[in-house]
Amino acid sequence: MHKILYFVLPVILVLGIYGSQTSYQISDFFKPYNVKNSNNIMTLSIDNSTYKQGQTIYFAGKVNHYDQGAKVHFQIIDPIKNTVSDFRNLLNRAGVFSGSFPIPETFSDGKYIITAYYEGDPNKKQVSLTVNISSTPKGVVYIVIPAGASTEGSKINFSPKYVTVSQGTRIFWVNNDNTIHTVTSGKINDNGTYDPDNLFKGGFITPGENLVASPKPGNYQYFCKIHPWLVGSVSVKANQAAAKPGANIEIVKPSSGIVTTKSKDSTATKSKTSTDVAKSKVKSQPTKSNPVTDTAKSKTITQPTKSNPVTDTAKSKNSTQTTKSKPGTDTAVPLPPTGLATPFVSSSQISISWHAPLNDGGSPITGYKIERSTDDGTTWNVIVANTASTRTWYSNYHLSESTTYTYLVYSINSIGTSSPSSTVSATTTPATMPDSPTGLATPFVSSSQISLSWHAPLNDGGSPITGYKIESSADNGTTWNIVVANTASTTAWYSNYHLLASTTYTYRVSAINAIGTSSPSSIIFGTTSKPFPVSDSILLSIWKNDRDLQKLYPEAADGNMENLKQWAASTGWNQDKSLSVLIPSGKFPLYLEQSLLSIWVDRKDLQKLYPEVEQGNVTNLKKWALTQGWNEDKRLSVLVPQGKVPKY
Repeated sequence: MHKILYFVLPVILVLGIYGSQTSYQISDFFKPYNVKNSNNIMTLSIDNSTYKQGQTIYFAGKVNHYDQGAKVHFQIIDPIKNTVSDFRNLLNRAGVFSGSFPIPETFSDGKYIITAYYEGDPNKKQVSLTVNISSTPKGVVYIVIPAGASTEGSKINFSPKYVTVSQGTRIFWVNNDNTIHTVTSGKINDNGTYDPDNLFKGGFITPGENLVASPKPGNYQYFCKIHPWLVGSVSVKANQAAAKPGANIEIVKPSSGIVTTKSKDSTATKSKTSTDVAKSKVKSQPTKSNPVTDTAKSKTITQPTKSNPVTDTAKSKNSTQTTKSKPGTDTAVPLPPTGLATPFVSSSQISISWHAPLNDGGSPITGYKIERSTDDGTTWNVIVANTASTRTWYSNYHLSESTTYTYLVYSINSIGTSSPSSTVSATTTPATMPDSPTGLATPFVSSSQISLSWHAPLNDGGSPITGYKIESSADNGTTWNIVVANTASTTAWYSNYHLLASTTYTYRVSAINAIGTSSPSSIIFGTTSKPFPVSDSILLSIWKNDRDLQKLYPEAADGNMENLKQWAASTGWNQDKSLSVLIPSGKFPLYLEQSLLSIWVDRKDLQKLYPEVEQGNVTNLKKWALTQGWNEDKRLSVLVPQGKVPKY
């Protein structure tokens, strides 16, 4: 039997070590979403390949060889090849990045391309994924429970979290996670208990399924009873009662395409479209001077009039306007914006403003398209395909100094895009020193290292940023020391090594361009942690004897031990006796199992107490080793609690 144990238990030990190493390697890499693509530089993944307007695209990825604090550059390109979004995402210390992109309701139906490249790659080699985005049917709203929402630390919530709908809208909660969730009407109390109010009917949603509700007008809070960090709210607005048209009201359709009302006893027009309110039918009333197309056969009504001036399309850029009209509806593309102006101009920025169009075409304005020219209007470039906002201003950053820029703005509604506004031009001022960097932070702190990150200034003074000056203080900002006079790089991060443990450092950063150095940024504090209980020399010795560690942490060769220390504290204690000081309380390292088995074989009292060991069950024997065995056998000396002296 002893021979069998000597054979079987080492096999269990080997499998246990393999399992531990495997789980560690998995945790050291990111877990991609199902839809993914990669090249030799990076991997990009997203949670789905089809979306609807208003939903959120969740993405995650990893760069293979990276600089800590660097960024991945994203672009989203619409079906007609316009760049509709441009943003960056910061890498963490493991080269992993993740985030989300909420899809605006103004995105048109079609195939979109998501591209990304690592900014540290000199070739900017792109990874791309294709997604299909479709419009949400009228009277329907989708709220998604994204993949990963069941993990509290993921900070993922219902998407969108807050929804306002009109009465009668059908709300679909869609479970894209891999576990069951609930939608429960009510709220989570401050003490962590939940308080359901049953104001609308919720229920359980299994993975891949959905739940539908159409609540009455009112404001509702809801949550997931299984994962109570998931909370949201729905506001249902009552539909306004339709006004009852009186006998003296008729509908007159002017050439602008907007429905107006006119009293019958007012001045009559020769050409009009009357509505039979009782039967809800549209009647055509052609006149000799204004033929009207029969609306029963055609969706387009042509109504020329001498009294309505029309824009000279021969002179207007991009003047073709397609109006989608249906029998009984009167909507068209809007008129262009007016009053275009440049209220702010600097050496690298021009802010433009405008007035909303006088006529929105009968459909609310949903955004604006902005174009720019640097050759006095000969050629035009789209700088924003759709602002997806009713805001009537825009700031154009990172411009060249002493350069004239000309702008056009278009109005957008659900029908289409207007003709362009009149132009406005402005000339940037000569270059100056840049503004200060913003958003200074300390994303990583250890016993000997503080890493800084910041945002480049929005105003570079009209001259590109060429580097950053970094200063530190050990006396709360009374005196300052220059850490780096000029990084000679546009990278917005820096790691300060070889610091004293348990010490507070203060930092500030200045931006540099060809004109000079900016004033310093706001300050940030960072306090190094206590000294690591294992010396760098011991860690380096372990690293040199383990090829896997050399591949995982090549930076240790240059004296950067931070990632290796994290490995030692999280996993290494379970693999190397030199790291016994790091064994967590109540944990039994794998490398001691063979010694523990030998002790059991040598002691008949232990064989009587723990006969299950013969079947390969060493759970209770490990408990004995942790509570008593360390005091009875030298082979368990690594388990001696701090401050205790074994009797041997």
